[in-house]
Amino acid sequence: TMIFIGALRKGDLVTGPKQPVIPPQPNKITFKDGWETMGMGTIFTNAAGPQIHIHASVGKKKRACTGCLRGKTEVFLVVEAMVLELKGVKASKKIDSKTGLNLLHIF
Repeated sequence: TMIFIGALRKGDLVTGPKQPVIPPQPNKITFKDGWETMGMGTIFTNAAGPQIHIHASVGKKKRACTGCLRGKTEVFLVVEAMVLELKGVKASKKIDSKTGLNLLHIF
């Protein structure tokens, strides 16, 4: 797992589904011009390699948004992250056929 704080120059954020249906259609917003951020995420593997899933809040002036960071997000100045390793956990990520989401499976 990881927790982080810092600033992002630009990026995409999924702020929930457009409608609460399965499979979900992501409601994506784009932010630019430097926003403060804090968040947390997980890193698990599958056959394709490490799978990173990050949820964050970003804010600038009086506007704030929270969601799942997607695509190419760029750091502005610095992001400090603390990575915590969970020992003895057997888990992997795989695509769920019903939702189309890359979900965590603990076994």
